[in-house]
Amino acid sequence: MSMSREKLLKTIQEVANTKQPTLSLFNSDLTELPREIALLTHLESLDLSDNSLRSLPNEIGLLTNLKHLNLDYNDLEKLPSSLTKLIELKELDVSHNNLKKLPKDIGNLSQLQRFNLSANKLKELPNSFKHLSQLTELDCSENQLNHLPAFIGNFKRLMSLNASENQLLSLPDSLINLCELTHLNVGYNKIKEIPTSICQLSSLCLLDVSKNQISHLPTAIEQLTDLRSLILRSNKLKSLPKQIGHLHKLKNLDIAYNKIVKLPKEIAQLYQ
Repeated sequence: MSMSREKLLKTIQEVANTKQPTLSLFNSDLTELPREIALLTHLESLDLSDNSLRSLPNEIGLLTNLKHLNLDYNDLEKLPSSLTKLIELKELDVSHNNLKKLPKDIGNLSQLQRFNLSANKLKELPNSFKHLSQLTELDCSENQLNHLPAFIGNFKRLMSLNASENQLLSLPDSLINLCELTHLNVGYNKIKEIPTSICQLSSLCLLDVSKNQISHLPTAIEQLTDLRSLILRSNKLKSLPKQIGHLHKLKNLDIAYNKIVKLPKEIAQLYQ
């Protein structure tokens, strides 16, 4: 629903007067956010999703009490550096925009727990990203990343990592440090092998490596004793290791569109 500038300014003033902690401008056909947004320094949650915003005013950095900011489904090509002053942010969604890079000081958002970067045009993550040590969920899928930086291993609280639909050639060994990780999706990349280090992620429940170039599974796959779902479809597998029969909690095994002609007899153990 389209919102006129006059109505938008009136809404901002009302929220400023009442100290309402949340403001949703979802699907309001906005093409710009007025500088008067600076009046809402008390705001804790702001939803600007599903609009036509191409930029944000620097004044967004004055909303220093924000904990939740949703900017998905806009036309943003960059984020203002002032956004990195929102140090109370716990959840930031900038998915489905046209971002080619992130502010170099994005690491200042050190309280961030959930960060959705999906469906942009990012080719790399800035070095300061390594300071986002409180992350529990990171979605950087549908970008143009050709590698995951080693500092991804710094995110010791990370439970869900989605890096699917990029151009990844390999996975860093530092993933071994993500001892809380339960969901790992790196499907639709160019990965040729699953590093043995991933097999030490004992909390992993879902591993999706579909649509890559993987020709074999490490025998250490048996160490993923909590694994419920293993998605291997559309790779170059010719066989499965017999150790796969040790994954007693596995409920979903997808090996479609590979080159497997014979399954190990141990796979029957999955159905006992």
